[in-house]
Amino acid sequence: KEGASVTSLRKCAVQSRFVTMPTESLILIPEKLDEGEAAAIVSIYLPAFGALHHGSKLRDNRFSQEALKGQHILVTGGGTDEADAVVKVALLGGASKIFVLNSKNAMASYHVGSAKVVLLSDEPDEWQARLDGCVDLAVDLEY
Repeated sequence: KEGASVTSLRKCAVQSRFVTMPTESLILIPEKLDEGEAAAIVSIYLPAFGALHHGSKLRDNRFSQEALKGQHILVTGGGTDEADAVVKVALLGGASKIFVLNSKNAMASYHVGSAKVVLLSDEPDEWQARLDGCVDLAVDLEY
């Protein structure tokens, strides 16, 4: 529809104002989202979803709503938008525990009231023995 706000997952020139691509590769942005929210979904939340599911051998139902259910997930790089997105997607996916490293940066941004989110320091000696053998999936965002 002419004038509609759209996005795409196809590669194109970064920060291009105008691009040409087939209409079947376009995704309509719901009117309730502004451009910034739509950009966040594509640039932050979609990679978070991919990080939680890519290469996962945890379940045969990878990419399904049940894939993360009951899982214990370790996330490094707490306090970043990317880590926040991983935590939110993991919570929506039904993870039972999410351990977030570098909690000094994460204190303000995470769901501190959620018993499912456990904030840890960036000192492994403080938590390594506690997590030994109980983490199903690790997402390393300290790159």
